[in-house]
Amino acid sequence: MSKKRVVALILVALLLVTFTMFTGCSSSDSADAPGGDQTGTPAKMGKDIENEELKIAFIPLSTSGVACATAVNGFETALAAYPNIKLQVFDPQYDPSKQITMINECITQNYDGIIIEPMDPETVGKAIVEAEEAGIPVLALNLQVSTVHTVGTKGSDYMAGQVGAEQLCKALNDQGNIVILDAPAAQMTSTKHSLGFKEWLEQNNKTGINILDYQNIEAWSLDNANQVMRDLITKHGDQIDAVFAASDDLALGAVQAIQAAGKTGEILVWGCQGFPNALNAIKEGTMYGTSYMDDFSQCFASMLILLNHIQTGSTAITEGYTQTPLVQTGAFPCTKENVDFYISKRNQ
Repeated sequence: MSKKRVVALILVALLLVTFTMFTGCSSSDSADAPGGDQTGTPAKMGKDIENEELKIAFIPLSTSGVACATAVNGFETALAAYPNIKLQVFDPQYDPSKQITMINECITQNYDGIIIEPMDPETVGKAIVEAEEAGIPVLALNLQVSTVHTVGTKGSDYMAGQVGAEQLCKALNDQGNIVILDAPAAQMTSTKHSLGFKEWLEQNNKTGINILDYQNIEAWSLDNANQVMRDLITKHGDQIDAVFAASDDLALGAVQAIQAAGKTGEILVWGCQGFPNALNAIKEGTMYGTSYMDDFSQCFASMLILLNHIQTGSTAITEGYTQTPLVQTGAFPCTKENVDFYISKRNQ
């Protein structure tokens, strides 16, 4: 990829951030709690992103699973034009205390930027502020924190919930029992999949749809979702008509449980994200659909946004932010009817 192309994409990303800052600061999606000492105007210390040896940390929830691999692919593609920049991927193994330790390590080792999927909005949020106070711009990916930081990017989880509700209502002819497999309880303040789902039902007067059961799934784990779904099938039996899951990993865990119970085709499963293995399951007919979000493009753009902040030396503190600028992507219905299009898009 040419550097001209990268610069152009950075400009597009900046326009998105600027738009969000000027139009979205009153949005409930922006983090608006105070974070650190943001008085005064510290001097900006920009860096030469084309020539200096730089280090960027990525601290995901875990390095296991498709989500991390897709994110790293997006980041590395964006960095292909910058051989002088090293991406270091950490593995906190779904442990927020390890994320905090890793942020502190990045501060000590003078990293130039951090991208993180924060597990705990409060404790990890405080560590993020410490990084920003040390002059390190931090980009929160998908999950957001309660403290103000440089920038956040996320798929539209609320819209994903709306899409899932609409599609399952169509499939069930507005009559049926649905169970929801949602985000870990500790992350409910920054995820809105189920809120979008429930509010769409209410706003569209879908009184024939009943939320039969609701479960938070720890660590966004496919295995945990599998076990919870097995328990739900034992508990509710043939009453379950469909599952709405806040991620494709949770959806695929439900699919495994449904297959083990011999109920494939009897219980519809809807996920969120559009991971390759979920798209394959949709094509095979074991999963009904997903709210597709282009996480590769999101992560590609996220890296470009972070590079701009590194180049300009701008953080939430230098800019005096009182809210975190937030860039969101859309969500689109993917079923067997159009899954080939999304598979081809993934393979591009």
